[in-house]
Amino acid sequence: MNRDLTTTLRSEVAALEYKRDRLTSEELEERERHLYGCQGRYEATMKGLERDSKYREEKIREYEKKVEELEERVSEEVESKERARSGFQEFARKLWNALSIECRETVSSSNPEIAVRKVEELAEEASRLRAVEVDLRSCRDALDRSGTEKEQLQRQVSSQLIDLDRLRQDKECLEMRYRIAERELKEVRDKLANANRSVSSASGKISSQEASIGQLREDLKHREEKAQRVQTELRHLLESLAILISGPNRFVESEENAIKDRIREILAEKKDQALSIENLRERVSTATESTTRQGELIESTVAKMRNLEEERSSLEGKVRKLESELNGCELSKECLRREKQTFVTFLERLGKAMQMDEISEEMGVDLQTESLLVRAEQLARFETEKLVDKVM
Repeated sequence: MNRDLTTTLRSEVAALEYKRDRLTSEELEERERHLYGCQGRYEATMKGLERDSKYREEKIREYEKKVEELEERVSEEVESKERARSGFQEFARKLWNALSIECRETVSSSNPEIAVRKVEELAEEASRLRAVEVDLRSCRDALDRSGTEKEQLQRQVSSQLIDLDRLRQDKECLEMRYRIAERELKEVRDKLANANRSVSSASGKISSQEASIGQLREDLKHREEKAQRVQTELRHLLESLAILISGPNRFVESEENAIKDRIREILAEKKDQALSIENLRERVSTATESTTRQGELIESTVAKMRNLEEERSSLEGKVRKLESELNGCELSKECLRREKQTFVTFLERLGKAMQMDEISEEMGVDLQTESLLVRAEQLARFETEKLVDKVM
């Protein structure tokens, strides 16, 4: 009966331990699959972020090229307008200084209003170009800020990848230590169960022997024989217990006190191993929490990338606005070209009026202007001499 009971108890304990080990292994496998899935998602997210950063770098380079081209074209337009305006102002100043009062009145009746309007238009165009230059500077500053933010995001992503690798290594080390501790705990539990079963069987035998000794107290010979037999069995039992609870590094003598001390040590070791397993579980939970925090950081970086995308769209709108303003500048350039043509025709008509059309055809605009000024001075002196002669 005792053997059947011990075998059934052993089978039940083995089944329970097998179930516990299977549940623990399933839980660990599920956690490992979850961590691997999180790692795969993080890696996919990082690859997407790297592709987005490369795409944004290319876009930023394209926008910088466009902005530089726009700045060059605007600067050329501004320089051409400034040259035209300075030439016209110099010509007007010299013309007014060269002509007399009557000539000024005749010219001012036809051209000053046109000149004033053109000067106002040129001033408005210069102010608009200055505003365009300010917008270009703001666009460049925004592009520089986006570049620095991109570099910061790349550094954050690299640090997060390093943290993920370190957490993966810590997880593998903890799992290995957890498996080793589980194996040692299982061995200790097996030894403890065997020791408990041996002690219980020994106590049962001792009680039965004591009952038989009480019943057979009258027969002294049988009593002594049975006592000797019980002592030998007890000695064998103690020896078997000592062998069971002895380890590779510890030999236990076949004495009751030594066996009890060894059992107490086994119980203490079991408690220490349980505490170490609990500490390992806490470290696994902290590692899981750190992975969740890393996921939150990656989500925040994705939100920042979305903000950068919105800024990029706003910059594209500004670039389109600058292109439209550049088209306006080209239209104003065409207007200035037409005004230059009218000015040249005006000079030709003025040369015809001063009988210098044959000479002015062989000269450029600047020499023609100078010759007209000289001719105007000659006519002015001629008129003053005529007036003096009339007065005389």
